[in-house]
Amino acid sequence: MGSASFSEENQTKKNKQIFGWEISRRNARVLRFGLCVFCATGVFTLYLQNSPWPNLTMIGLKQQQTTRGEECDIFNGHWVWDPKGPMYTNWSCPTLPSSKNCQGSGRTDQYYMNWRWKPNACELPRFDGSTFLSLVQSKKLAFIGDSVARNQMESLLCLLSQVETPQDIYKDAEDRDRYWFFPSHNFTLIVIWSKFLVQVEEITRNGPYDIDHTNIYINKPDMNWARRIHDLDYIVLSNGHWFFRKSYFYKSQKCVGCLYCGGGDEDKNVVDLGLEYGLGRAFRTALKLIDECKECKDGLVTFLRTFSPSHFENGAWNGGGGCNKTMPLGEEGVDLEGMDWRVRNTQIEELERVRKAGRRKRRMEVLDVTKSMLVRADGHPDKHWGGYEYVNRSDCVHWCLPGPIDAWNEMLLEAMKRILISLFLSHLWSPTAAFVAGYHDQTKNRESLQHCDFSMGQWIHDPTPPLYDETTCKTISEGQNCVGHGRPDTGYLYWQWHPSNCTLPRFDPATFLSLTANQKLLFVGDSMARNQLESLLCLLSTLSQPLLTAFDHTRKFRTWVFPSHNLTISVLWSPFLVKGVEKDNDYNYNRLFLDVVDARWADELKTADMVLFSMGHWFLHPAVYFEGGEAVGCHYCPGLNHTEIGFFGVLRKVLRTSLGAIVEHGREMKVVVTTFSPAHFDGEWDKAGACDRKVPYKEGEKELQWMDKEMRKVEVEEVESFKRKGANFELLDVTNLAMMRPDAHPGPYMHASPFNGGFKERVQNDCVHWCLPGAIDTWNEILLQMMRRWRHEERRK
Repeated sequence: MGSASFSEENQTKKNKQIFGWEISRRNARVLRFGLCVFCATGVFTLYLQNSPWPNLTMIGLKQQQTTRGEECDIFNGHWVWDPKGPMYTNWSCPTLPSSKNCQGSGRTDQYYMNWRWKPNACELPRFDGSTFLSLVQSKKLAFIGDSVARNQMESLLCLLSQVETPQDIYKDAEDRDRYWFFPSHNFTLIVIWSKFLVQVEEITRNGPYDIDHTNIYINKPDMNWARRIHDLDYIVLSNGHWFFRKSYFYKSQKCVGCLYCGGGDEDKNVVDLGLEYGLGRAFRTALKLIDECKECKDGLVTFLRTFSPSHFENGAWNGGGGCNKTMPLGEEGVDLEGMDWRVRNTQIEELERVRKAGRRKRRMEVLDVTKSMLVRADGHPDKHWGGYEYVNRSDCVHWCLPGPIDAWNEMLLEAMKRILISLFLSHLWSPTAAFVAGYHDQTKNRESLQHCDFSMGQWIHDPTPPLYDETTCKTISEGQNCVGHGRPDTGYLYWQWHPSNCTLPRFDPATFLSLTANQKLLFVGDSMARNQLESLLCLLSTLSQPLLTAFDHTRKFRTWVFPSHNLTISVLWSPFLVKGVEKDNDYNYNRLFLDVVDARWADELKTADMVLFSMGHWFLHPAVYFEGGEAVGCHYCPGLNHTEIGFFGVLRKVLRTSLGAIVEHGREMKVVVTTFSPAHFDGEWDKAGACDRKVPYKEGEKELQWMDKEMRKVEVEEVESFKRKGANFELLDVTNLAMMRPDAHPGPYMHASPFNGGFKERVQNDCVHWCLPGAIDTWNEILLQMMRRWRHEERRK
């Protein structure tokens, strides 16, 4: 009895140890298990809420599988009759181009629109625009390649426009590159023209359209697309038809072979390497660049869309050939020995090569459309493409819309869904760890925005090309167009600023335009303000073209509007910020009224949302200073009865007057002061070699000059003083990073071809302003990060 009583008492004590409740051991184990399930469910729910994955149930993700449970090969199948017809028509798609509008151009048969691609072992779902837009929410997808790449993009636009009407936000002068925006999903759809994916030179005979042959530089990517991929989430890469021409292949400027070369004198010792060689090396170069891109997103997914065959009969494209079939071909149309299939195999082999040897292991997939399209000779425009009456040629390369090419985007959607599922499942092994990592990354990003000192760091060599060049940006001033003026060295273009304690992302024009939509920005100051403004215009024009809406006869006061985002940007000339009279024939010195703000910019405050000041260099010139209408001193004024007071104190008073005027105005706005940007004259301004250094200074290699340091000190102290009083002012502190870039000024290339006719000992140099593109683009990269921080702080409040 004593033993039993002891046991019961012991058991009662143990029972009471569970939250003070008297329960049995068995029930305690059940309770513990239930608590574990509850906690795990809670953590997993938090993970889903904070993860990048869309709601899988909402978008209806379901992997297509065979009857044996294997993943279905959606590219191996056949066409089946579909009485439902296409998902859009030539009148329901607002973006359908006339060149693909076969029904609108007189084609009378309609059977070609009633075939659906059916994989042999499963079903390929019809395109679902809502699902697609859910997958690409807040993302960017670019089709890169020739006009068939554009054809697929046009098909996707028509399919998506049945769900949401896209906004046409950019096209280049030749209508080759286009950007479309879906505002409800913050999705940007892009097509970028590239005939060969690599750089080429077309050699003509009798005019620009009479091309004799093409020099293809197989190891040099085409910069038109290469400079634009850093902010993409998806790439659909394709090409092929332009390679079927006489070509010479160059590697490192040396001719290594040719295609269709005629054996003339120019072809001696040049081997015909075949089409697969040139095309394969071009794809290898393009895919390697994507894989090795340092600035690209880690999650970037690339689809290689395989070759799309043409179907000319009774002649070539320029020899009377046509394609008037009205039904798909039978199995006899699939030639797995022909050139179309060999091109397809070459493309896939190059992708596998890069995928296996890739450094960053970015995801690369095949969108294998070749087999499905070999039998679709009925799907081309033929004569019905809106241009036949002008050139008397049939189009048997591109595809009617609607038509068989719509199946490519059904395949694309299915491939994207599979990728999302595989990535999602790979994270399920540890949802807690993924959630914690995601939360840590978000917190780290917010802390980086709040605490990063962008002013200290070093310039790191970066092979990624700039976002724009002198051919794509039409707003570069002549004085900053260094490459266009013949500057032979271009190394200054390939340096990226790396702050010491954080990361500075490359400029994202979409983010900038989104943050500044429906706003007005003022750049106020001297020519350095204009230099930074022109850099910003070039960066933004890679996404949306600005319209010049106002300017004066001096062109020192100009206004641009970005219609896509209702953004207005003005540059206002005011080298002193206060009222000033610049030197002229009567006075060889400037006159500054230190207590009177310059009305030319102050009058614009009533509609401004952000003001960016940039000035300094004009204060180094001779000047007389006035306050209350009386002269109070001067700088470098020999022969005048005024006291020499220098210019540091003057700069301080100017900032107090100007910033104080904004405070008194009372309008809520952001104010940014860009700190002094040092010049780099090494000797006389008009002597050759005044600033001819070719690389940046290393960290610690060069100290700030005393004057540059004092100018920055005044600017920093005055802005901080106003901030302590509650003013919404910020510093764009570029003095140190600008000091380290003596290589990035125009120098003698402020003028075109300065050394035509031979070397000149005396030549005018600009060692103050900055080449475009160039180092000053970094100013705007920092400005964008400041704006992102402001937006985060506003949301937190």
